Amino acid sequence: MASTPVFSVIIPVFNKWELTAQCLKSLHRTTTAIPFEVIVVDNASCDATVTELDTLGHALFHDAFRSIHLPENINFGPACNLAAKEAAANLLFFLNNDTIATHRWVNPLLSTLEQETSVAAVGPLLLYANDTVQHVGVAFSCRHLLHIYQHFPSDHPVIAKRRSVQTLTAAAILLERDLFLSAGGFYEGYRNGFEDVDLCLRFVAQGKKLICQPQSVLYHLESQSAGRNTYESANAQLFHERCRDLFRPDLHIHALRDGFQPILTDIWDLSIVMTQKEEEALFESVKGKSLDHWQECIRKNPLWIRGREYLA
Repeated sequence: MASTPVFSVIIPVFNKWELTAQCLKSLHRTTTAIPFEVIVVDNASCDATVTELDTLGHALFHDAFRSIHLPENINFGPACNLAAKEAAANLLFFLNNDTIATHRWVNPLLSTLEQETSVAAVGPLLLYANDTVQHVGVAFSCRHLLHIYQHFPSDHPVIAKRRSVQTLTAAAILLERDLFLSAGGFYEGYRNGFEDVDLCLRFVAQGKKLICQPQSVLYHLESQSAGRNTYESANAQLFHERCRDLFRPDLHIHALRDGFQPILTDIWDLSIVMTQKEEEALFESVKGKSLDHWQECIRKNPLWIRGREYLA
């Protein structure tokens, strides 16, 4: 590509060639007006990635495609850091290979980051294949971190809100290269987990904002890499040692802003339910209606526990 790339897409991969091919084709199909480059870091794959990656990458993106084939698997963080140092663009878009870009993914991310200097990083709305929410930002309860409104229908009103969060997933995240490198990149002590949370909290500690921009949409098949959760316990311990003073519980804040009711569960953790007023209004709206109407109302309101109990 003759033009200087506006952003560099960095995709770390380990096997799962069919997902990588699908991801690359979706980027090629949906991103046509803006010059960008693609860097794929192959973490010592042993499937068709070895023989097919360069052929497909150059066929789709020509000189704007680069691959880095590593002799051993150095894991997610080091692979991303390596590619970031090689990137030609001022913006980096880290992307999992188990994602599928849509035609409205890129412009909302670029405009959000470029128009607001206080924003360190911006992420898209990520959907499962059934159009329910996988990621619209990460929140912290008293004991856990969790994806806000995971499995909500994508047409629920709270999903359309642009959201300021403490953490975004690195499955799809756009940020400035210089900022990423000056922060030291992803901490390499983790092994395929918590790298993104750690980085985001360091940005927040610097007074930066993180935005989930739901006008940008990609599909995410989630956790497709073999051994994705092998080091979950060790990663969680390391995260606690490094970041325990950098975050605060905020699930209740999102709940109150979105018209829900935060509660304290039996295990002394935060959760979200509908307000009693909204529960009662929904119940009145479906009285005497068909089973299909009940089911559609429950689909649109995942927190409507009374409706689920009554229908069951």
